[in-house]
Amino acid sequence: MRAAVGLWVLSAVICVGRGHHHLGHSIDKTVQDTVADGSANSVSLTDVDKAFQMFLQRANDTSQEEANEGTAVFVDNNFKPKPDFLQTLKQSYFADGFNVDFAKTKESADTINKYVQEKTNGKIDKLVELLDPNIVMCLISYIYYKGKWATQFDPRLTKQGDFNVDETPRFQL
Repeated sequence: MRAAVGLWVLSAVICVGRGHHHLGHSIDKTVQDTVADGSANSVSLTDVDKAFQMFLQRANDTSQEEANEGTAVFVDNNFKPKPDFLQTLKQSYFADGFNVDFAKTKESADTINKYVQEKTNGKIDKLVELLDPNIVMCLISYIYYKGKWATQFDPRLTKQGDFNVDETPRFQL
């Protein structure tokens, strides 16, 4: 469920970015702030923002588990997105925002990796490696979850084994 939440948030953030990117290209303000499907049904970007904000607040209300999920945007120092875009990310999607110098590829990768490592309690320590120095914005989402299963694994059926991420086993679990 939490993985799906992360993907939904990521999709919404991308859609919001696209919507705010196009602001100013239309003379009619109602057209700018409304997504229409060609029928009488339409929804404003503000409605989408508020719905996701409420959804994320409920999803983050966990009492018997340890969970941390979120989104962050890393923006190149030379790129200046519209303030409304960054404000929407922060208020509606609880996204953190950071300025980095992507021309310094190692330092910017280290900054992103350190952020993710802190947010995932060290479980993800290297999200990015080589970054293109021409990147202007990097959007990341992370999920850390530690909790009890509703139905526990039977210890007699659980054993150590190789976890394969490619052709060669990389982790013993």
